[in-house]
Amino acid sequence: MKTGIPLDYLIQTTSTSIKDKFSNSKLNTLLITKYDNNNPITQFSSFSNIEDIRKNIPSVLGFANIYFGFTSKQSTKAELLTILTWNKEAVAVSLIGTRLNTLESYKSVNGAFSITIGEKNVNVTLNLTTAALNSYNDLATKIQEAINGVAKDANIVVLYNSNNGNLILQTSQKGANSKISFLQSPTSGTDISNLFGLLQSQGAYIVNGRDAIANLDALLSLIQITNGNYFNITTNFKFDNENNDLLTFGSWLKNSNGRYIGIYSMENQSIVTDNMALQPYFAYDGLMIDYSLNKNQNAFLCATISAIDFSNANGNYNIAFNDASIFENSITQESQLTNLNANRANSVLTYGKLGQFSQFYGMGKIMGQLTDNANIYIADSYLTIALQFSLANMFLGQGFIGVRGDNNISIIISYIDPVFYDAVTAGIIVQGTELTTSEKNTIITNFKNQDNAIQLLQNRGFYYEISKIDISNKTIEIVRAYVANTPINKIIIRNYILGA
Repeated sequence: MKTGIPLDYLIQTTSTSIKDKFSNSKLNTLLITKYDNNNPITQFSSFSNIEDIRKNIPSVLGFANIYFGFTSKQSTKAELLTILTWNKEAVAVSLIGTRLNTLESYKSVNGAFSITIGEKNVNVTLNLTTAALNSYNDLATKIQEAINGVAKDANIVVLYNSNNGNLILQTSQKGANSKISFLQSPTSGTDISNLFGLLQSQGAYIVNGRDAIANLDALLSLIQITNGNYFNITTNFKFDNENNDLLTFGSWLKNSNGRYIGIYSMENQSIVTDNMALQPYFAYDGLMIDYSLNKNQNAFLCATISAIDFSNANGNYNIAFNDASIFENSITQESQLTNLNANRANSVLTYGKLGQFSQFYGMGKIMGQLTDNANIYIADSYLTIALQFSLANMFLGQGFIGVRGDNNISIIISYIDPVFYDAVTAGIIVQGTELTTSEKNTIITNFKNQDNAIQLLQNRGFYYEISKIDISNKTIEIVRAYVANTPINKIIIRNYILGA
């Protein structure tokens, strides 16, 4: 299946003018977590530091600490983590307040505010002078009772978030059509609307309600349509039906044709006792299995990938055998290691020799028919994404590109060549490698200009042919070949419709 990142998605979601430039040097991570009704956040939220995660979604703090805490062999670190909260059932719109005042200050409150719930605006009277306020939860309950006392059928739930010390108001109606307003001045009574951190001017904000995303197929479709700035996709929970869901996940990854890599943690001990335990997943390109002996091992694996900076000279490095001494448990038996490797899985390993023991994360394996080496898959995916960015810039920057004539072809080449030369600099492609007879025969089979292909592959490390240009659909079909640099020199040949 020849597919690529849809250029139209890139243009619509990333660009606002023809001056915009697409660029990406790191393959960031998307962490899928379950929606928490007590801590609603936007469906996709991106974070670049631990503190923002601590304030907004502390349930993934353990993952984030490992992810942002990893330093690569090249002294680089992961820079961006996007969180997708998955709601299998419809959820209500939420009004998120800022930090409350002292509890004591609310015991003398007596006044009113208004609020719109759905299409209904209500004026709410709140007298706390005689209320028993022993906690902020009591305050939340009193506000809820006051609103629901006049809202009737437009009821809400008021929660206290102890992590941030704020109130959360949610409608009883659920789904994308649920509505709520910020607090407003009352139509009558003393105005107390500014006392609870629920005004927009105070920093309060609204998280929209959502319709249900009932199954994994629907969730993956959402990810594909959104097409965000991430490459690694992982979860901090186990699939409900692990076998079937993993097959669904693997099939989707394979059909992405290198756009994504999926990292899934399994605790199935047969991975290290049965060398064919994961055979049902062998065909799924882009699927990586983490044999989980410790919590948040997948965060470590994601970090090793997201920390690679392909904009650096020799920025590419082997994701296997990074120091994993932060973990307590590891594989120590040779038979277990043999089975792990046969199953193309990864885990924490302890090697011992001459009385010295070192703990690493290995083996850098991946499922699929393209390759069993994750580094080759990752570098090839980066190359594809970089080509997509470059071609998007071409379509934005060029008023018209014809399909005939050397001048028009040279314009296209001027956008494609730099991507490959950058890949040489980054250590993705190696130059000056003599091809074997079998490799030369493979090149002859796949390319029209065989002699030129072989010569350029051996000299500069890459060769490509533009086999079809469809300007109306913004697609270019390219057959490319290059000599992969890590872990061993290997010829990679890929056929892509860039932009399809």
